[in-house]
Amino acid sequence: MDKWSGLADLLSSLEYWSEVQTTLANEGHFQGAAPLYGRPYLEDGRLVIPRGPGMAEDSDGYTDYSIVEEPTYFSVRIAGRSRETLISESANAWFGTFDD
Repeated sequence: MDKWSGLADLLSSLEYWSEVQTTLANEGHFQGAAPLYGRPYLEDGRLVIPRGPGMAEDSDGYTDYSIVEEPTYFSVRIAGRSRETLISESANAWFGTFDD
């Protein structure tokens, strides 16, 4: 089984919900709402989920997410800032395949 199986579904879901959020904001259903995350991209075995315009680095807090390919599983890694405190990157969850 390909451990990357299901990645296309994840990317499709992220894209869909970003479009929903943008549409609702453009229609005035809530103010100041911009997508929290940008389009994910692969970089050296890591799926980076970049911050979007709704989560600026100079805001009160932000969280960066990435998914890292380990030898036998994937780890979900987080880093960021919360009220002036920097949060170093650490593994927060693990899974075997993107179908999980």
